[in-house]
Amino acid sequence: EARPHIRELRTALESQPIRDLLSRAQTRSRAPKEATELELGPEWPFALLEDAALASGRIDRLVIARAEGRAIWAEVIDFKTDAAVQQHASPDSAAIQARHRAQMDAYRRAAARSLGLAEDHIAGALAMLSTRSVVRC
Repeated sequence: EARPHIRELRTALESQPIRDLLSRAQTRSRAPKEATELELGPEWPFALLEDAALASGRIDRLVIARAEGRAIWAEVIDFKTDAAVQQHASPDSAAIQARHRAQMDAYRRAAARSLGLAEDHIAGALAMLSTRSVVRC
């Protein structure tokens, strides 16, 4: 059932941290100054072949900063509805990062390879819908 998730997303979008994460102006401030264009890739599909294993999926939101048409930076954003986080009044960012590290690292590698960027030019953020917070990773 998608309705509870849609309702949770709408509520989260009212919070400043989530709005800042998704806003064009705030994204532009996180991108390198030489970026002349921002491109949004919602539900960005990827396939990643590593060690004879294929991983595929969709990145919830990929923002690509370009200069003269060339990708120079990107940001992977993943929306989370973690039930474990809902049980804590003040979620531990380090624990959240650890729980989602493998997934975010795979997303970062997939975006880096696709865009021809070094992985350290790919930022990552988890939009924690249940707590209306953002965890950078």
